[in-house]
Amino acid sequence: MSDCIAIFLIASSILLLGLLGGFFFYKKLLVQSTYDAVTELPNRINFFNALTQHLLKYPTMPFAIIAIGIDRFPQINQALGYQIGDRLLNHVAQRLKANLNEASMIGRLASNVFIVLAPEVTNQNFKKYYEKIMEIFSQPFSVYTVNIDLDVLIGFSFYPTDGNAAAPLIQKADLALYAARHSVDRFECYQENKDPHHRNKISLMSELREGLTQNEFQIFYQPKVNLNKGHITQVEALIRWFHPTRGEMSPDSFIPLAEETGHLKNLTLWLLENGIKQCRLWEEQKLSLGVSINLSVKDLLNKKLPIYIGSLIKEHKLDPTLLTLEITESAFMREPHVAIDATRKLIQLGVNLSIDDFGTGYSSLSYLKKLPVNELKLDKSFTQDIVHTERVAQIVQSTIRMAHTLGMTVVAEGVSDEKTVNLLKHFSCDLGQGYYFSQPLSIKDFEAWLATSPWGKT
Repeated sequence: MSDCIAIFLIASSILLLGLLGGFFFYKKLLVQSTYDAVTELPNRINFFNALTQHLLKYPTMPFAIIAIGIDRFPQINQALGYQIGDRLLNHVAQRLKANLNEASMIGRLASNVFIVLAPEVTNQNFKKYYEKIMEIFSQPFSVYTVNIDLDVLIGFSFYPTDGNAAAPLIQKADLALYAARHSVDRFECYQENKDPHHRNKISLMSELREGLTQNEFQIFYQPKVNLNKGHITQVEALIRWFHPTRGEMSPDSFIPLAEETGHLKNLTLWLLENGIKQCRLWEEQKLSLGVSINLSVKDLLNKKLPIYIGSLIKEHKLDPTLLTLEITESAFMREPHVAIDATRKLIQLGVNLSIDDFGTGYSSLSYLKKLPVNELKLDKSFTQDIVHTERVAQIVQSTIRMAHTLGMTVVAEGVSDEKTVNLLKHFSCDLGQGYYFSQPLSIKDFEAWLATSPWGKT
C-alpha cells in the first residue's frame, strides 16, 4: 500500500511540475509579447492595460496622457536605414526614462510615437512638463557616430476632463498630437472643437436612439468551425446597423457611442432576444448550431441581466448549452470582482461562458483559475502571426495546452489561410473562426452558405 502511495505522490509531483513549467513558460512568452523589442518599453496593449489598472487604483487622482511624436521619422529611416532608425528609437526611449519623473510610465504607441502617463501633470501645470520634454530633445542623439537632431510634436489629454477610460484618453492625446502639426509651439491639448469626430458623434447619438425604434439593426452570423471534424458547430452573432443615410455600420463605429450614451443595454437585450430566437429556430429544424453573443463590462454591471437571459431561455424553450456568452479579457481586468460574480450567476443558467480576445490582457493569468468559463478565444493578433513568427506560435501552442488542462475549448479568431488552419490543427486547437471559412453573413446569406459550403454540415 505504501509503495502505491509513493508512486502516486511521485506521479502527482511530475504532473504538477509539468503544469507549472508550462505555466511559467507561457508567462515568460506573454511578457515578451507585451514589450516592444526595439525600445524595451511596454507596447500599446501593455500600456493600455497598465493605464486601465491605474484608473481602477487611483480613480480620484488627476493625470495627463502625453503623446510624443518624432517629426519626419520616415525620412530619417529612408536616409540612414532602418538599423540606425531602430537604434535611434532605443536611445529616445532610454533618454525619456532617464529624465522624466519616476512616477511616469512610458510606452511605445506607434512607429514614431511614444506615450506617457504622467500622474503629476494637470491642465494647470502641463507647460512645465512640455518644457521638460522639449529640453530632453534639445540635444542631438548620437547613433553609431552619427549625430541626429530631432523635432518632436506633443499632444496632451487629461483625466478626468477628457475621459474616464484608457481608450478615449489615449485616442485624444493622439488627436492632440496630430493637431500639434499646425501649432507654432509644436504642442496641443485635446479640444473638442478641433476633433473631427465630435460633430459626427453628436448627430449619431440621436440617430442611434432612432435606429432602435425603426428596426435598423440586423444580426450577422460568422461560423465557428470544428477543425478536427471539418464542419460548423457554432456561430457568433454580430450586430450591424443599417443606417438610412450612412449605410452599413460595423459595431466598432457605434458600440463605444452606445456605451457613452446609455443605449448599450437596449442593444444587448435586442441582440440576446433575437439571437436566442434564431438559435431555437435552428434547433427546431434539427440543426445543431450554438450561438455566441458578446457582453461588455457595462452589461456585466447590469444585475438584472442573468434574470433576463434566464427568462429568454425559458420563454423560447432553448437548450441553454447552445448559448455561449463571450466576455472580453479586458472586461475581466477592468472590473475583475464584478466580472467573476456575474459569470458565476450566468453559469448557473446552464449556458457556456467564453473569454474573448484572450492574450490582449497582461494580468489575466491570475484570474484564469477563478473564472467558471468553458471556452477561450485566442485573439486574432496571435493567430495571424503563428505561421511566420516562431515565438507567437509557441505562445499559441502553450495557451492551447494550458486551456485544455483547465478543461476549456479553444477557439482561434482571425483564421485567414490554410497554413494557419493546419498549424492550429497540429496544436490541437478545437475551433477556428475567420474569413478563411466565411465573413459575417446576413441570415439569408448564412443559410445559403450552410447549404453549399464544405464546412456547412452540422
